[in-house]
Amino acid sequence: MKTTPIFLITLVLASAAARSTGLPKADGDKKTLRVFIFAGQSNMVGSDSKVEDIKLFPPFAGLDKPQDKVLFSYNIGREDKLLSKGWVPLQPVDNVVGPELSFARKVSKEIQAPIAIIKCAAGGTTLGAD
Repeated sequence: MKTTPIFLITLVLASAAARSTGLPKADGDKKTLRVFIFAGQSNMVGSDSKVEDIKLFPPFAGLDKPQDKVLFSYNIGREDKLLSKGWVPLQPVDNVVGPELSFARKVSKEIQAPIAIIKCAAGGTTLGAD
């Protein structure tokens, strides 16, 4: 079985992100920016989700509003990419709810350090196809 570099990079990044959420509390550093990378396909984009459906799921209430304290840079899509053109407050993009919204809210409550999210996602693609 051939392992693709993209798969290995994704595995390493996911592992690092999982470990990093526990570290800031322990070290007390409230100044160092914590950067999380969200990369993937349609699920990472948030395909088939709609901002107006948030009201149907009470635990997600408020995720339709910008999270001003979280920096967000994104490149979403294939041919017609949606680009942030720099850092913006974290918010739904193009009426779609991605996993970064609830993640950031949870992490922001757990740590005092500033956080940023970089999202690169495109639905309808293959990972590591030869």
